Amino acid sequence: MWALLPYSIYISSSFVWETCLSALLLAVLFLWTLKLKEQPGGTWGWLGFGALWGFAALIKCNFAVSFPFSCWVGDLPVVAQPPDVDYCRGLVALGFVILLLPWQVRNYRTFHKLHPASRQFLARSLGWQ
Repeated sequence: MWALLPYSIYISSSFVWETCLSALLLAVLFLWTLKLKEQPGGTWGWLGFGALWGFAALIKCNFAVSFPFSCWVGDLPVVAQPPDVDYCRGLVALGFVILLLPWQVRNYRTFHKLHPASRQFLARSLGWQ
């Protein structure tokens, strides 16, 4: 088959790679959310959680749709101590922004105007495209 359609191997390999990486990231994020719900970690745990969400958003911007829900579920046990809630949410947001910021700066320097991670983010996340 490769002799007749040599580019078919490129299409299937990129599709399989992206699908497997997305499934792995989503599974790790889901498990980390459950771990934070059971035992809220320290500063590095929350910062790493946000950084992994930032990495997932760079890989596939559709993951950013479930980011607020995951943060809400993850900080449910922290809600019992009100001062800690804002601190943990701030750490998650900081980790998320630290990962996305270099790409946004690169886009601004290259295109000379602000470009979000994806122009069709809403349409893709709602399944319109």
